[in-house]
Amino acid sequence: MTTGHQPANSETGFPLGLHIAAVLTLIMTYRVTPIFLMSEVGGTIPEFWGVAFRGDIFIGITAPIVAWLLWRKQGLAVWTVAIVWQFIGIKDFLTGLEFHFIQPFDPSMGSIPIVLLGGGPLVHLVAVYLLIKHRSHYLNR
Repeated sequence: MTTGHQPANSETGFPLGLHIAAVLTLIMTYRVTPIFLMSEVGGTIPEFWGVAFRGDIFIGITAPIVAWLLWRKQGLAVWTVAIVWQFIGIKDFLTGLEFHFIQPFDPSMGSIPIVLLGGGPLVHLVAVYLLIKHRSHYLNR
């Protein structure tokens, strides 16, 4: 069963919008990259950047799990986990953006493209929109 005007996969009935939401979720795996930066700079990073980076690492590590749940499982719990996870990702991006304006990250320790800090929440918001639009796939079974 599909919702809206988006076609479903003919084999599974999985709406295209949910495929897109799962792929957008999976893309957030790139957020594990602060692991490499933190290993290079060690204790020279300001603690509040360490907090932001740990949030990124959490989102990056859990992204494949949440994407897998979206593709393979159904039910209120899956939908709720996915929505909450997206909002945690948005909050973490906004925290990083706030930290960037309080104390810009030292370029000698690596760089954080500001477009990632500003554009990341948009990716999460698109996924949230698609999850809400196609919620019946998870909630009506």
